[in-house]
Amino acid sequence: MSVVDIKRVAGDVVFEPAELIIAAGEIVFWRNWDPIKSHWITKLGERQDFWFAAELPPFVDGQPPETTSALIGPGSGTVVYECRLTGKSGKITVATS
Repeated sequence: MSVVDIKRVAGDVVFEPAELIIAAGEIVFWRNWDPIKSHWITKLGERQDFWFAAELPPFVDGQPPETTSALIGPGSGTVVYECRLTGKSGKITVATS
C-alpha cells in the first residue's frame, strides 16, 4: 500500500511524493492535508470521476485527513494524474523487476 499526501507548502499545493514508484498492482491512496481547498484526483485526460466519485474535502484540524478509496495501480508504465480542481499533477510509475 502506498500513500500520496496532498499538502500546502508556502501557499502552493504539492503532492508528496510528486512521483510515486510502486509494484504492479499495488494499492494507492491519496490523503488531503490541505486546509484550504478540496481536491479531486483523476487520471490525466480522463473525466473527473474516472477514478473517484467525489472530491476530498479540506483538512480539518483535529480530525484525520479525508482519504480516497483504494486505487489499484497500473500493471506497467507511468500514469500521470491531476487534481481537477487545482490543475496540479503527479506521476505513478510501476517499478520494473
